[in-house]
Amino acid sequence: MSRSTLKALQKRERQLYVIFDGTDRFIQTYHIGSDRCQLSSRLQVIDTVYSEFFEIRSKIEMLLDEAAEKEQKDADSEVKGEIAKQREENDKILQQFDDRYFAIRGDLLRLQGDKDALGVNTTSNSQSQSVSGNTSRVKLPEIRLPSFSGTIREWVTFRDSFRSLIHDNEHLTKMDKFTYLRSSLQGDALKEINNIELSEANYDVAWKMLEVRYENKKLIVKAHLDALFALEPLKKRELRRPELPHQRV
Repeated sequence: MSRSTLKALQKRERQLYVIFDGTDRFIQTYHIGSDRCQLSSRLQVIDTVYSEFFEIRSKIEMLLDEAAEKEQKDADSEVKGEIAKQREENDKILQQFDDRYFAIRGDLLRLQGDKDALGVNTTSNSQSQSVSGNTSRVKLPEIRLPSFSGTIREWVTFRDSFRSLIHDNEHLTKMDKFTYLRSSLQGDALKEINNIELSEANYDVAWKMLEVRYENKKLIVKAHLDALFALEPLKKRELRRPELPHQRV
């Protein structure tokens, strides 16, 4: 592949970033009355952008690797350091794009879910309010998705919350569930499924991997016991705390 091919690929990559910029602006200026009809189309567009980006990035990295291999044959330590730095930069670009995609997709799903993405039946709600004749004007707090970073003692709480809100929700597609799952995970937990391609078919695979990794009752019990034992010294120090002068009789 020639240098002109590399430039063409990099130009297309920048164009994909521009599409994300436009989607960000759409989200920031979103108006439910006039813009709601665009949500499904924009979700499809960013899904296409996501797939195309990784194809282009793979081609770019192949070109860079080919050039690096030629230089590396007679390279000194300084050149080798630059090659390692370039590979780190490639990984950083992929991670940043991945994070941005899931943030944007999550925002679009949230906007779509203002009425129906999480299975909220607004017609039934309005009918029940009319029957009661006592429409509440109190705005209930928005339910936040649970998060999980891989700490074993937090698994059960995360598992039960996510199942209730997302996993068992019949109104969501598995693609939506996978997107919500990815946006809920952090740290080691996210690394467990990071290499699984985002697709309808792979949601069950990703969820099963998390269950296999963290659904270990012995480790869960041990983690909770360790946390309790860690509190014991604090309690003993509280009990042994000396009396203050004004407390003496």
